[in-house]
Amino acid sequence: MKSSIFAVVPVGMFMLSAVGCAVAAGPEEQAVVAESEAVTACPKTSASDDQMRASATVALNLMKDASLVASTWSNKITEYSILAPQRYRVQSSGTGIEFDPNDTIYYTVNNAMKAHLAFAQLDSSVAKFLSDGLKYAYANTDGLVFAKIITTPVLETFKYPKSVTISIQDPTSSDNSHYATVSGSAWCGASVVTISDTVSNSWQYAPIYSDSIHLWRGTTPPEFTGTKQIPWAPFNGSVSSGNPYLIVSISGKATNWATYDFKPVTCYDYPNFKCSGTVEIDPVPYAEPGDYYNTTGIVGTQANPFALTSTVLYASPDHQQQWATRTTNGVQEWGTFSSQVTLFGSTMFKYVKKM
Repeated sequence: MKSSIFAVVPVGMFMLSAVGCAVAAGPEEQAVVAESEAVTACPKTSASDDQMRASATVALNLMKDASLVASTWSNKITEYSILAPQRYRVQSSGTGIEFDPNDTIYYTVNNAMKAHLAFAQLDSSVAKFLSDGLKYAYANTDGLVFAKIITTPVLETFKYPKSVTISIQDPTSSDNSHYATVSGSAWCGASVVTISDTVSNSWQYAPIYSDSIHLWRGTTPPEFTGTKQIPWAPFNGSVSSGNPYLIVSISGKATNWATYDFKPVTCYDYPNFKCSGTVEIDPVPYAEPGDYYNTTGIVGTQANPFALTSTVLYASPDHQQQWATRTTNGVQEWGTFSSQVTLFGSTMFKYVKKM
């Protein structure tokens, strides 16, 4: 796959959560406007890949949910902060996470958000991965900052693979010139969702950067006892380098959550005072609404089934009765998403082996 990205500011975050490849795209830091060609390379696998992919997938779903609820409550911070550990707590069992009712913007949490989090944690290994990630944040960070993603609102009306462009509310831009576009395409045997944004005359820009929790809450949750003032996300698990499917590449270089500095830049340092960046997200396709295609054609038929991820057995209603396949104990099996399950008023369809 080849793509061209014109960028001034080299801050791009790439999030992946299904069988796929990491794309590195973007110019080097402090570079002038230049064209860069993406280099495709699949990430190395690990024993935790399925948990990492499931966690990154629910992160995307929550970003989409939060973008919808933000317009209802006229509260943008609820979507900008959706990955912040300060918004969650460990479940009473000690395993799994839930939205913290003590959070000052808990009123913006709706049943769709609770449902996506609950469906993801029906797999006990994913639940443990998420609570281990939250506990890691408690033990290692001071809880004063969070990872802010200002382009999340573009996901509000997005349904794969259509393209949507919106104006982003950005008080740092003197000419109200911040725009973001989201689109979907077949990629690396699965799919990719790409968010690209541009802004001019902004004194604070990055696709994702560290910001103060005082934007929505006055105090840090007492569980945070660490000393590092860095943003974290429970979707990283407890791996110090973070979830490689949450940040894969920045500025054309392989990187991770631990090495990314989360620092915004001023666009006034660049030609025409213009900045741009890219966020790419590769969700588990059947967990998201919309039609998905590969080189064979539409995915989900018995002849062209989805590749099933062992920790993600539930499909969006769009994919009810569609086919998926996996190999168990060396034997390939096929099944459909045909068992209806409802949590918090939201329905998804569980994979059932057919042959």
